[in-house]
Amino acid sequence: MKNFHWKCKENLCLYRMVLGILCLCLTLLFQSNLYAQSEDFELWKGIELKKDWGKKLTFSFEEQVRLNNNVSQFKSAFLDGGVRYELFKQARLSLGYRYTLRSRSVNQRLYSDLSLKLDKKWLVEPVFRLRYQEDYKVGDLPERSVRPKLSIRTKVKALKLDLSLAGELFYQLSLEGNDFDRYRLGLGLSRPLANQSSVTINYLFQEEFNVRNPLTSSVISLSYSIILNEYDLEDRRRLPKVKR
Repeated sequence: MKNFHWKCKENLCLYRMVLGILCLCLTLLFQSNLYAQSEDFELWKGIELKKDWGKKLTFSFEEQVRLNNNVSQFKSAFLDGGVRYELFKQARLSLGYRYTLRSRSVNQRLYSDLSLKLDKKWLVEPVFRLRYQEDYKVGDLPERSVRPKLSIRTKVKALKLDLSLAGELFYQLSLEGNDFDRYRLGLGLSRPLANQSSVTINYLFQEEFNVRNPLTSSVISLSYSIILNEYDLEDRRRLPKVKR
């Protein structure tokens, strides 16, 4: 009975957090500038590898190339490596590093994510992610930001598709003052393929506000994900030792 009350209380806290983030997103969206001064269309292409290590750890490596200026110019390319640890069934903690090559600069990023989801399975699955990141560029002070993100996922079994809707806010931390300066909305479709792989296509709409010369961007993102064979530490320990 105590476990039941604890789960109900925990789910209620998550519901309140999701509702609060959703209300904040809607408030900031209505306050943002409806007519941006410039627009662009971008294309992102990437591949991701994932490897489970036991039941708690997951390692990932991602490579991505981005084109902007209406898909006519190289914007950036990055290599991203990270590790995710499952704190318990509803919470995961991730740490990552990203090396980004741009046309005129090189950036490095350190980030950490805390992801929460509801334990009970519904028709849709809400997932809340909070990211803290620091971006470094030679000669400049690090840029720090917090990015809350709310995703809603569901499965379309008849078509073998995973459908997701997401909203994300960018909150910049600076000496001049902290403020929201961008939001991103996304619609994604993912389809599993053979050999533990999947292909995902996303449409992203993002807009800057509270900045000079705000930019509005529409993005098509294509990614291919591969899950490597699982490595079970317990099975490994049970293997007979070989004498040398």
